[in-house]
Amino acid sequence: MKLREYIESLSQEEQDEYAIRAGTTGNHLRMHLKHARKIPRLDLMMGLWEGSKGRVSRQEVLDHFYP
Repeated sequence: MKLREYIESLSQEEQDEYAIRAGTTGNHLRMHLKHARKIPRLDLMMGLWEGSKGRVSRQEVLDHFYP
């Protein structure tokens, strides 16, 4: 599943929980990461992958920020 699709499939509360697991805030996730407006540090990219609990692959996270 693509990262943006995964984020959009979550409720706002679930997005906030996912953001915490990934190492950021729900607001930053929704405003900057969902739309790839900012390229995050490598550790945050890894957090987005791991925090999705297998729903988003590492490659899909990379493809989101580096199309």
